Amino acid sequence: MWTCLSDIKGTRTSDAGENWSFDYTGHQDNTSYRIVTSNDKKTLYMATSKIHDLYQSTRLGDSHLDRPDNTGEVKFSKDNGKTWTAMSNFSDIIAWVATHPNEDNTLYAARVNSTVGVGGIWQTKNANAGASATWTKLPDPPRTEGHPYNIIVLNDRKILASYSGHRDPNFTASSGVFLFDPATNSWSDRSHSGMRYWTKDVVVDPHDPTQNTWYVGVFSGWGVAASQNVGGLYKTTDRGLTWTRIFNHERVESATISPTNPNEIYVSTEVGGLYYSSNVNSNLPTFQLTDYPFRHPMRIFFNPYKPEELWITSFGQGVIIANKKSTTGIDIKKEDISFEIYPNPAKDNIYIYAKNNPGAVIITNYSGQQIHMDVKKVGENLNQINVQKLKPGMYFIHLGSTSKSWIKL
Repeated sequence: MWTCLSDIKGTRTSDAGENWSFDYTGHQDNTSYRIVTSNDKKTLYMATSKIHDLYQSTRLGDSHLDRPDNTGEVKFSKDNGKTWTAMSNFSDIIAWVATHPNEDNTLYAARVNSTVGVGGIWQTKNANAGASATWTKLPDPPRTEGHPYNIIVLNDRKILASYSGHRDPNFTASSGVFLFDPATNSWSDRSHSGMRYWTKDVVVDPHDPTQNTWYVGVFSGWGVAASQNVGGLYKTTDRGLTWTRIFNHERVESATISPTNPNEIYVSTEVGGLYYSSNVNSNLPTFQLTDYPFRHPMRIFFNPYKPEELWITSFGQGVIIANKKSTTGIDIKKEDISFEIYPNPAKDNIYIYAKNNPGAVIITNYSGQQIHMDVKKVGENLNQINVQKLKPGMYFIHLGSTSKSWIKL
C-alpha cells in the first residue's frame, strides 16, 4: 500500500501496514495527493506536487498555487510503488488522477493553475505509453478558475468533477460540482449555491447502480457574504439537479459510505472531528460525533478484505485504524504504548518519554537512513538526545525493534 502525504512525499508498506518506509525511488516532490491503479492492476498512477496542503485555507490564492517553482507531475510505477517514473511534467500542481472504467489506457489529471488554458482537467488516451503519453486539455467548466480537485469517471462515461476554492484575495464564485458529457464535449454546472466558493470532495454512493446519488463536502468561507454559513454535507439523488444540505457544519472535508450498509456514512470535518450516521437515507438523518481522537480527519477508507475495519487519514495525526460499531460509530484500536517527544521542534536537547519502552531508540532522516546519535537515559522512562550537530530538517524517532516500531516526527 501507499499513503499519499504532505511534506514527506509518501510512504510505502509491503506488510499490510505494520511498517512503513521510504523504500522507493523516482519521487522527490514534497507531496503526493492521489494514487490509483490501472484497470488491469499492473500500473500505479500518482499525482504529485512541490506544494503541500492544497485547498486548505492557506493554499487557495494565485500567489501560492501559480508560482513557477510549484511544479508537479503524474508519475507511474510498474512494481507496486517501488520505482516511480514521470509520465508528464505539467510544471504545475497535480491534485488528482483518475482512470476510466471503460477505457484501459485513458487517464485524467487535475492540473492546478488559474491561468486560462493551463489549469483544469487533462486527459491522455495512451497512458500505456508511460513517459511518452500525450495529453490534451478538456474544456473548462463554467465559472471555474483553474482549481480542479476530484475527478470521477461514471459508468456511462460522463465525468463528475469538483472544483475547490479560489481567493484573489477574497473568495471567487468559481467552485462547485460539474458534469462533463463527452458526446457534446461540454460541462454542465450541477452546483448548489452553497458550493460556489469552497467545495471539497464529491462522493458517489456505491449502493446506487445509476450513480445518481452524490454527496459533497463544503467549507464555509469568509470575505464574501455568499460564502459564509454554507458549510456542511450536501446530498443529491438526481445528479445535482436538486440538493439537500443534510449535515450543517462549518467545514466538511469528505464522506465515506459503508460498503455493507447503505445507511451508514462517515463524515470528516476540519476542526470538529469525525461524525457518523446510521440513517443517512432517512428524510432527516442524524449525525453523532465519534470518539476519533483528533479534530481534523481527512478521508476514511474501508478495508476491502475486512469490511468492518476503517483506515482513517488525517491532517496531522497519521493513519488510525478503527473497527466499525453501529452504536458509537467506531472503536479505535489502541497500542499499549505512551510515547512523547519534547520539545518539538528542538535545537539543543530532545527528551523521549515512553511509558512502556518497546526497545531501541532509532533516528532516521527524511530518506529513511539511520542517523547515529548518543541516547542518554536520564530517568526510568526518559531518554535524552543532544541534537545540536544535526542539520536543520525533518527527522523521525522510532521506538521499537526491527519487526515493530512506533514512529513520531
